Amino acid sequence: MKILAADDEKFALEALASAIREAMPGAELHTYSLPSAVIRAVRDENYMPDVAFLDIEMPGVFGLELAGILK
Repeated sequence: MKILAADDEKFALEALASAIREAMPGAELHTYSLPSAVIRAVRDENYMPDVAFLDIEMPGVFGLELAGILK
């Protein structure tokens, strides 16, 4: 399973990533602190996660907008 986690707050992202690794140890986890990095991974690298955990308020784009881009 491919999981994407995005949060601009370092400690929140680390906590989320730790919880995901504990719950799904075999999952492929990609973490991002910038929405632009998520968009680049999806558009340029054809990375398509099965599940995405997105912070609602990030610089430059809201999590709901980012969800629309991922969709």
